[in-house]
Amino acid sequence: MRTFVRIAIFIGFVGARVHGQGADPKTLLNPPADAWLTYHGDYNGQRHSKLTQITPENIGRLKQVWRFQTGQSQVIKASPILVDGVLYVTTPDNIWAINARTAAELWHYEYPANDAFHIGHRGRRSIRTPSI
Repeated sequence: MRTFVRIAIFIGFVGARVHGQGADPKTLLNPPADAWLTYHGDYNGQRHSKLTQITPENIGRLKQVWRFQTGQSQVIKASPILVDGVLYVTTPDNIWAINARTAAELWHYEYPANDAFHIGHRGRRSIRTPSI
């Protein structure tokens, strides 16, 4: 139960902190091609981008233009969320907002150290409560 309460507090704090940076609910139903607003990109669940700049013909010419290091020992497993040019990346107890064009960190929130069981996450809500 304590873990659930900690998660709820974390989500509430982050929600309050990023108020005004969220996507309009209407946009979630019909997202722009250059956004990735949910775990699957959009609600059809296909995890496929509508962007057309990358093709089988030009894939060999692509190069890395930026890299973001979290400074954490945990790896990023969750799908990043992209809204209005801001990339949101999470690891357990951490969330970053990053400029998607430059990789400049806009802000970082780290939940206080705790005894939670950090098994990682992959962008889906999964809460296990202890048996009583």
